[in-house]
Amino acid sequence: MAQKEQTISKLNQEINQFQQEISKLKKEISKGKNQKKSVDVGAEKVKNDLIEKLKQQVTAQQQQIQSLQGQYNQIVMNQHKNSDLQNLNQQQKVTISGLENKIAQLQSLASIGSHTLNKWRSKMYN
Repeated sequence: MAQKEQTISKLNQEINQFQQEISKLKKEISKGKNQKKSVDVGAEKVKNDLIEKLKQQVTAQQQQIQSLQGQYNQIVMNQHKNSDLQNLNQQQKVTISGLENKIAQLQSLASIGSHTLNKWRSKMYN
């Protein structure tokens, strides 16, 4: 019987050791779960921070796009104005050239008229 009691005692000691190990493992599992929750919370916060930063970047880029679109529209309008002014300038050059030709023609007629008038004046006063 002593041998049975020793075996039972050894088995009880082993059971106690296993229960202690099980208790330690349960504590480690609980600690791991708490750490996982902490990591999950931290990851969620980082994710939310990144989302917020990306939203801010998108907003800033949209504002920059609007600004650049306004500048582009202004440039296009200026180009149209410049084109219109160049067309007007070209039309004025053509008009000036035509008027200069008419002046040249009229000057020759005016010199003939002046020459004829001078002839008549000299005959009338002589």
